[in-house]
Amino acid sequence: MTAIFLPAITLLNRLGFKAKFAIIFVSVLLPLAVLATLTLQGINAEVRTLRSESRGVEFLTALRAPIERMQEHRALMLTLLTGPDGGLRTQVNQLRPQIDARITALNDVAARLGADADIDNRISSISSGWAAIKTMDAAAVSTNVAAHSDLISELIALGEYASDYFEVSLSSHLDTYYLGDAIVNRLPAMTEALMRVRTQAALAAVDGEVSEETRISMEVLLYNINSYRAAVGRGLESAIKANPELRQAIGTAMRSNEQLSTEFIELVRQNLLQAELVTGNTDVVTNAANQAVDAAYTLYDAI
Repeated sequence: MTAIFLPAITLLNRLGFKAKFAIIFVSVLLPLAVLATLTLQGINAEVRTLRSESRGVEFLTALRAPIERMQEHRALMLTLLTGPDGGLRTQVNQLRPQIDARITALNDVAARLGADADIDNRISSISSGWAAIKTMDAAAVSTNVAAHSDLISELIALGEYASDYFEVSLSSHLDTYYLGDAIVNRLPAMTEALMRVRTQAALAAVDGEVSEETRISMEVLLYNINSYRAAVGRGLESAIKANPELRQAIGTAMRSNEQLSTEFIELVRQNLLQAELVTGNTDVVTNAANQAVDAAYTLYDAI
């Protein structure tokens, strides 16, 4: 063993005390300096990620209202185009400036957060699509509904892109990852599926029957709703397991979302897909859809 250290011992014996202390000092300090640098770099990277996630949450919060209001506008226009006014035109006229303001606010948030050109282009496309919808009051019901649905899909896709851009969906923390997944990928798509079933129920009431094509479409949407419901539940339970304090904040909203979406699926099957008559049963489905959507957005806000 001595032979191994003999060259170092010989060298140190030839050096003075200052040189010896310098060598020992550097030998100890250098690894500490490297370790401190790596630690600092890791902390800085974590801080950058947290700041980016915070910006992403702010953007997604601003995106929520345009999606919900657009879904509401589609429902109002569908009712207006398929029946008597009953004050619906006034509601539409009151809602449109709200959507204008929400889209403008979304664009302002994107500009303040320093979003990339792709996000700016997507918001510009959404603004153009909304402007086109406001000129379609005399269009066929199917055309009007399709235009709304396409625009809502654009809004949801914008959220998915922004989640990646702001690194919300790339979080290494389980609680943050699953919370982000719920408000980006699951709950918006779930509310849209709920509202599309509601739309199809209203159209079936006008026709007095559920066509085979509509029946198949509804079954697919109900399957998707159930899948989103289950995915939200599993993801949020994983988030709570990683951060138990979340249960107090979101537990009640989780249970409500689970219950009302499950009840909605059963109501649609009983009152539309398995019913002989349609017209008298759509109000039940409409009310259940509204309650389920409200529960989903309540959970979104709780997160």
